[in-house]
Order: sequence, then C-alpha cells, then structure tokens
Amino acid sequence: MNLKHAILPLTLAFALASPLIARENAGTQALFHSLYSREAPVAASTEKMTAKQLLAQVASLSEAERESTVAAWLQGNKPRIDVMENLTEALRILHTSVESLDRIVAVYGQSMNHEFTEETLQRVLNLYSPGAFAADSFAANGPANAIAGTITKRNMPVERFEDLMIQMSFLGMHEDVRDGELIPAYVAEQGRKLEFRQLKFLIRLMSSRSFKSQAAGECIHFWTMQNAGELMKAEVREQLTKLLYSYPSGARVMALDSLSAEQKTALLESEWHLNDLFFPVNSSIKAMRELANPQDYDTLAQLLVERNAHRLENSHQAKILRELKAPAPAPSEPAPAEPAPEETVPAEPGPEETL
Repeated sequence: MNLKHAILPLTLAFALASPLIARENAGTQALFHSLYSREAPVAASTEKMTAKQLLAQVASLSEAERESTVAAWLQGNKPRIDVMENLTEALRILHTSVESLDRIVAVYGQSMNHEFTEETLQRVLNLYSPGAFAADSFAANGPANAIAGTITKRNMPVERFEDLMIQMSFLGMHEDVRDGELIPAYVAEQGRKLEFRQLKFLIRLMSSRSFKSQAAGECIHFWTMQNAGELMKAEVREQLTKLLYSYPSGARVMALDSLSAEQKTALLESEWHLNDLFFPVNSSIKAMRELANPQDYDTLAQLLVERNAHRLENSHQAKILRELKAPAPAPSEPAPAEPAPEETVPAEPGPEETL
C-alpha cells in the first residue's frame, strides 16, 4: 500500500479525536481530503479559499470539472472585478476554451446579481468573447444580461446608454437582443426621465428588421404611460402622432406573449410591410399569407388591425379582415353505413325418427 494512503487515515483519526485540534486543522483536513481521497467530489474544493489556491486546485482538472469548480467558487465568494479579470486571464493560459470562459463570466454576473457600476459593467463586458455578444436569444446572451441587470438596478444617464448601445452594435451584439430586449427595458425603467427627442433617438438606433416594429411600439407605449401629462402640450401630441404613423400602438402592442414564434414572425413581418412606399396593405396581406398558417389568419388579421388602426383607413382595415379569412373546415363526409347483419333462418326440424 502506498505510504501516503496508509498514513493519511491515522492522521485524520488523531486530529478528529481532539476537538481543539480538529477545529484548528479543519482547513487542513479539507485540503488533504480533496487532494488524496479518490472518492472526494470536485465540489469539496469550493470552500473558502483564495483565487490563487483555486487555480492550483483546478489546474489539472478536465475542462468540465474546472468550469463547475470555478463556478461554485464564484457563487460562494463573489470576488472583486480585478480578481475576476486576473482569474479569467489565468484560466485562458490554462487552455480553458472561449465558450467555457464565457459561461464562467456569466456565472460571475449572476453571482453579483448583475449589480455593477458603469465602470465595472464595462470591465465585465471586456471579459466576454466576440461570440458571446452574437447569441440570438436574451437568455443565452451574457453581455445583454449584464447590461439589463445594471440598467434596471442603477440610474444610467440616457447619453451613457446611447453610447453603450452604439458600442454593442460595433461589438456585434445580435440586433434582435439589443433592439427587442435592452432598449425597451431601458425605456420601461427610465422613461419618465427621457425627453421626447431622446426617445426618438433610441428608436432610430434600432436596426432589427424582425423586432424594430414591436420594440418601437413598446418604447412609445412605456414613454406615453410615464409621461401622460406631456400630452397636454399640442406640440408633443403632434410629434407623437407623427412617430406612431410608422409603428403599432395601443394596448394590443403588449399582447404578443400568447403567440407562438411562427405567429409572431408572421405578424411582425406584416406590420413591417405597412411602411412600404407602394401598395403597403397588399404587401402586408401577401406577407401574412406566406408566413402564417391559414388556420391563424383570423386571429392575426384581427391583431394586425387593432395594433395599427391609427394608420389604416377603414377600407384598408376591412380589406385585411376580408382577405385574411381562415378557410372554412371541409365538410365531413357521412360515415358509410355498416351492412346490416345477415338474418339466419332457423333450420326446419327434420322428421322424427321412428324406432
């Protein structure tokens, strides 16, 4: 038997026999256990330790074990941003993959509840790879989550937010995430402090074909609800009416959660075509027919009209509702009649036999 494994149980037994020694050597026992026990899980190494000790612990682990160990340490320790920067660089030198590093940085953001100052937020964003910004869903986009957490928990001036959105565009953040999630979230939080010209500038920043119509409608809705008193000014009403001519409006703007992804795509693409220079209504109807399931025509046409009634003439509304009718169900053929059971004629009794 290896001498190291023969002596270790005796050493631990002696230490545990004395409460005083056990208390003084608890950290030593945990370290010995994690180093020498073949059955000890990786999670045993995530107790309080410095980043330097953590790196020594994970250097020889597989990437999956290293990532889970570092993630557990981050959640338990919540290190300062300078420690996180050094840790990330050290893990990169240990040949940790870019994807794994991005997930580790995302865990750091979650462990801090995404409560960053503007300076710290910028340093966190610098830790992400270019691919992290390109994730096409908000849930998978670590940089977007870091920004969203910051703008909902801190008062970020609009000028700083505008610069940040321009920076995200240069860094390749997916436009659906930036336009469809971050900009509406900022207006929902800070709309009361935004001037109307600042709202228009944020909308002009949007470039997402698939989400700009919806996101702009949401931003206008949030701003209007938080600045209703401004509607007493004729110039504000005039500017708002002019802006709304290009986007959906009304309570139904916020009614997309009940739609499937396919239904949302069809509705938003149809709304996009309402801004066409030539034959916008015909283009909108054509897009709906190409993208929607015919069984959904009635529901989507009604939503299209309700959300855009302010920029559709009555005749155009009637045309959309008339031409986007769900097909009537085919008449069901009567089931073929079952053949009547054949009647069985009882056999006539034969002549009685005489003996």
